[in-house]
Order: sequence, then C-alpha cells, then structure tokens
Amino acid sequence: MDEILALSALRQHLTVLKKVDAHTLRCHLADVTYIPLPARKGTLAGLMSLILPQGIRTGQAYKLSVEQYSGYTHKTLGAFQMTIPVRPDPEILPEEIRKLSVMRYIQQATPTGSRGTRTSLPSFLPRR
Repeated sequence: MDEILALSALRQHLTVLKKVDAHTLRCHLADVTYIPLPARKGTLAGLMSLILPQGIRTGQAYKLSVEQYSGYTHKTLGAFQMTIPVRPDPEILPEEIRKLSVMRYIQQATPTGSRGTRTSLPSFLPRR
C-alpha cells in the first residue's frame, strides 16, 4: 500500500488515495482518478467496493469505468465498465441471492492457499 501511495503522490496534485489498513485503500473518485500499481510479474488480484452517495432514488443509474494501462507505453491492457441501476430491494434481492450462491460455490471449489482465495471473494463471505 505504501508503494502505491508513493507512486500516486508523484502523479496527482490532490490526495485522492488514503490508506485504511495494511490491505485497503480508500479512493476519492473524480472525473478521472489514477491508482498507480507497482510493477509486478504475474496477475494482481484485487477487490473494488463502491459506496453510493446518500439520497439515491429508484431509476437512477451509476456507471464506473476501469481501465488498466501499461506504465511506459500507456497502452490499454484491459478495461471493464460497471453499471449500477438503483431499484427497490424486492427487484434486486432474488438475483443477488443467486449471485451470492454462485460465489459461495466458487469459494468451496477453490483450493485453500490458492492465490485468489483471499482477494477475489467479497468480504462478507467467511474465510476458510
């Protein structure tokens, strides 16, 4: 985390990243926000959580785009977009319960000690 914060301080004027604990950063989003990742070999696993603002209303939608660039060539290495529709609980709950059951199945099938076990599952799933 400290290495990411040091790299961020070199690039951004405002402090947009804050260390919460040894494994967690809090990011204040703007139109464009960079989170520099240190050079590493292999895959880097992570978990993103998004907290929506107070006062959201049914029918609204929030979009978040994430892109990964190489450090030197600024070539796009990967990208995805999340759209978060705001709907009442009865409309959302059945589908989210199904997704949770799939995540729990994946967790049970993932060998203990696997690199993805700790970082790729939501924090509300108990660890083995």
